[in-house]
Amino acid sequence: MLKDHEKRIAALEAIISKKKGPPLKAGKNSLSDALIELRDARFFSTPRVAGEVFAKVQTKYPCDAGRVAVALFRLAKARTLRITSKKVADKKYKVYVW
Repeated sequence: MLKDHEKRIAALEAIISKKKGPPLKAGKNSLSDALIELRDARFFSTPRVAGEVFAKVQTKYPCDAGRVAVALFRLAKARTLRITSKKVADKKYKVYVW
């Protein structure tokens, strides 16, 4: 009975100790990285609305417009971008600039 118990424990330990898969790459493939590349390329030298940024980033990183808006907000919160406002046809818009 003791041998069966030890075999079972050895089998469970073998399952737990297995690696889950290859480690993830540390390359530049996130949405934030794509937006920072745009910033470094002076895209945000003029104030840009989230829709303009969404249209530009689609070539490098296809995703939803909501994800771009949230990523822009997070970068502004981290002070990587600045938020200001622009008035077009008596309507205020949030724009991002650097």
